[in-house]
Amino acid sequence: MRVTLTIALSGLLATSPAYATTLDINVEVPKLNVAEYHRPYVALSFNDKQPALKQLAPGNYTLVVEAVREVGGRELLKIPFTWPATAAQNGRAQGATELGQVTLAVKP
Repeated sequence: MRVTLTIALSGLLATSPAYATTLDINVEVPKLNVAEYHRPYVALSFNDKQPALKQLAPGNYTLVVEAVREVGGRELLKIPFTWPATAAQNGRAQGATELGQVTLAVKP
C-alpha cells in the first residue's frame, strides 16, 4: 500500500514574506505475510490554516513517520529538512519491517 500526502503551506509567517512551499510526502506500507493482517489507518492531514503551521519559524525540522501495529511491531523513520525551502530538497528513509520507503520532497 502506498500513501501520498501533499501539504501546501503558504503565508506561514505574518511578519515575513509569504512562503509558498510545498511538502510532498510518500509513505509505503508493506503488506505483511501474517495470519491476522489488518490494513493500517493513515492519519497524516495538514493545511496552512492550522495555528501551529501559520507560526512555523524558519529553521531545521525533522519529518517523523511512525507505524505501530496493535499485535505487531513498531517502526519510526526520520527525514530532516529546512524550512522555508530556498531550493528543492529531497530526503528518504527506508523502513525494515512496518514501513517501506518514505520520501519527502520540499519545493519552494
